[in-house]
Amino acid sequence: MLRYLYTLLLFLSYPIYANYLRRKYKTHTSCNQRFSERIGFYTQKMPKKPCIWIHTASFGEAKGMTTLIDWLITTYPNKHILITTTTPSGADFITTTYTKKITHSYFPFDLPPVIHRFIHHFKPTLLLVMEKELWPNLYHILANKKIPIILANARIDKKSVQHYQRIKGLARKTLNHCHYILSQSETDKGHFLSLGVNKEKLKTCGNLKFELSINEDAIKKGQDFKQTRCPQRFIYSCVSTRDGEETLLLTTLKSLKKTQENLLLVLIPRHPERKNDILNFCKKNKLSVECHSANNKTPLSTDIYLVDTLGEAIPFCACADLIFVGGSLVPIGGHNILEPAALEKCILVGPYMDHYKSICNTFKINKAIHQLTHTNDLESISLQLIQNNRIRQETATKAKKLLQASKGSLEKHCEIIQTVLN
Repeated sequence: MLRYLYTLLLFLSYPIYANYLRRKYKTHTSCNQRFSERIGFYTQKMPKKPCIWIHTASFGEAKGMTTLIDWLITTYPNKHILITTTTPSGADFITTTYTKKITHSYFPFDLPPVIHRFIHHFKPTLLLVMEKELWPNLYHILANKKIPIILANARIDKKSVQHYQRIKGLARKTLNHCHYILSQSETDKGHFLSLGVNKEKLKTCGNLKFELSINEDAIKKGQDFKQTRCPQRFIYSCVSTRDGEETLLLTTLKSLKKTQENLLLVLIPRHPERKNDILNFCKKNKLSVECHSANNKTPLSTDIYLVDTLGEAIPFCACADLIFVGGSLVPIGGHNILEPAALEKCILVGPYMDHYKSICNTFKINKAIHQLTHTNDLESISLQLIQNNRIRQETATKAKKLLQASKGSLEKHCEIIQTVLN
């Protein structure tokens, strides 16, 4: 009954949601041109191979799943990989990274006619959903067609559990359509159990995002940037920053520059399309800025270097002396800290790390990260870390060692996926 009510509400809200998406991504031409994919109309030609369908909602999830995607491509050359994303940033990353190795489509609306058209066109034999996305109609239809579903790298926080408790019957049925739910931790496993998931479906496999493979060319690109453009400057890279954070970071930069004249703030916003807002703020506050897209080669003398292109975080983390990870100064829930850890860098985050609470707490216990108690501490803690090379190096070393000690999730995921596919 709840699923029928959910479907009715989805049908009624579709025009509003469709208009919202068009307005949100109005500057992203490709996304708007491919809007028909969201409602079940496709032009992609599929090879005559069994299809493994992977859904990664966003850029962050897609990036975190590359080791698993690489393994599937290598291990199953007789199968074709279809990857769906919800956001255009995720789409851009997947299509750029894998070019002709996979097929990409935008994720379909969770309406039965749309789902049936999607399945008829792509003919998936397995669905791998990353982290915690629940789609009642999709899961119901796939289960009826006996197409297995694996919720991989699954996580669910306390807040989400409370939300799903309000519709526990629907959540329980939807989750139990999965063959397996491969949780990141025992805490996540307990949360899924509290929603009524059958115990035999739950396996704790660790976090796939620990299985990082850093591109050596990207590291060299960052080192070249440091050597050729700003060899004498202290690089403070702020990665995956969100709306509301740049103003805090740039205001902090103004104060820090009074004593730290050689400080360069490298700003890497999560959504580069917000570039103009950032440039306007810099102009009002008399902060000099250069954009990465300008492709200059001369020595860098500005206060800020704005990375206004997608997928360029690694080089500018690799050359950093200190890294701030965004989404954590405002109540968004934080972003992935593991790439800076893999690069053996000192990491600073804000107080809002709810989406990465388990990882962040593990790093804090091992003194492998610095977390602000209040946003007001941003300037003082930044200054302490800028001035103390020993603390930065010790934190960076501990972060790298902790990351290496936490690997093993990929192997566990692969074993279970193989049992389903074979």
